[in-house]
Amino acid sequence: KMILPGRPPLSSLTPMEVYNLAYNDYLKGNYDLAAAGFQSFLKQFPESTLTPHALYWLGECFYSKKDFFNAIESFDRVSKNFPKSEKVPTALLKEAYSYLEVGDKTNGRSYLKKVIE
Repeated sequence: KMILPGRPPLSSLTPMEVYNLAYNDYLKGNYDLAAAGFQSFLKQFPESTLTPHALYWLGECFYSKKDFFNAIESFDRVSKNFPKSEKVPTALLKEAYSYLEVGDKTNGRSYLKKVIE
């Protein structure tokens, strides 16, 4: 169980509260804390309507830390596991950027094409 000082244990929170805590950490630039929060959300609430959003923001945390391979994996899970989510186009775009950041122009281009389609 993860208990952070000054915070209630995550297990006592609703999905929305866990998500918002992580999202606020992301907005403040606390990417490690935000990533831990989103990962905990994904473990606790894999079926939530917020799950694709949590996966997307987890990808953004990795992207902000220049951890592009983990970013690619998170963004990829958005489009593969939640193809109808409104987060898919942005996830595909950020996946393309992540591939370009690691010098994989082939995948970068192919994901940019997917965005356009």
